Amino acid sequence: MKNSITTNYLCGIAKKLFLTMFLCFTFFAGFSQASYFGNMKAFDEKITAQISKNNFTAALNLVDTLSKNNDFLPSYSKYYYKGFIFKEKYKKNHSNNDYDSCLFYMSKAKLSAKITGLSINDESKTVLKFILILNHNSASAALDKFQIDSAEYYYSNFKKTLLIMDSLSPSSTDIEFNCAIGSTCYRFYEQNKKANNSFADKGFQYFKQILQVDSNNYTANYNTMIYYFNQAVENLGKGEYCKQVEIANTVDWSNPNTQIPSIEKLLECVKPQEYEKYNVSPPMRKALPYALKTYQLAPKNKNVLTALFGIYYTTGSEANALIYRKKLDDLRNGN
Repeated sequence: MKNSITTNYLCGIAKKLFLTMFLCFTFFAGFSQASYFGNMKAFDEKITAQISKNNFTAALNLVDTLSKNNDFLPSYSKYYYKGFIFKEKYKKNHSNNDYDSCLFYMSKAKLSAKITGLSINDESKTVLKFILILNHNSASAALDKFQIDSAEYYYSNFKKTLLIMDSLSPSSTDIEFNCAIGSTCYRFYEQNKKANNSFADKGFQYFKQILQVDSNNYTANYNTMIYYFNQAVENLGKGEYCKQVEIANTVDWSNPNTQIPSIEKLLECVKPQEYEKYNVSPPMRKALPYALKTYQLAPKNKNVLTALFGIYYTTGSEANALIYRKKLDDLRNGN
């Protein structure tokens, strides 16, 4: 955001960590139960032959035909094979319907196995891990293209897959995803603030969700501070004959070593008594608690010190403004 402090791209690192996974996959065997596995080799070969020819419908029909004999192919194994076939079909056609079908049948397989007292085995987990990774990669690709709705869709499927695998950790995965998608919304907004205005608010909502779970999260506090601080800076441009906000257009706010213009300079064209008129002070007050929390977590961040100085300067707390101005000057001078 050129005329305001930009979003914290540490979140981009979290996104990379969150959205990169690689696994190798093995052939399938379903749910283990010795009583019916004597004839499974021939069955596997038939299924494999159909899949190799892209005859996915024939493979599915074969499963339905043999599953009529419950002693040979019980329901939980039937669902597993169907899930596997749809997984292979998706690999070929990249259809979302095939992915949804894969997840549907694997979920039914898990439930059916649980009812009969069986546990999901390694081969079944391999299929689930494949679709888990598929969602990671799909969500990552969607974020790179600023396709927010698609990213939300794939993340929803990611969580569903984790539930099937009994390894869901909502707090950690939600924080990582909300961090990644919140930063993406901010970056999309920065590309064209007028056209993408709603994405600033959307990104803010994601960081707000993080704070509801983890009030000490650095990235969420920093970006919430940015959201309000930037509102105030942008409102400076509403002052009559105001030209000073143009100074901010030349600043790389994401660079902690950049020379940031003083808030006095930015406020040069707006008189103190007009702060309320141009809605400068209200968003600054909203930014304060998040700025203080971020300062507590990162006391040597120049942008945070600049924000705190600006917040106190525009809200009439000159003593506090001087404190953070001195801290900022000391940091710049290497003290």
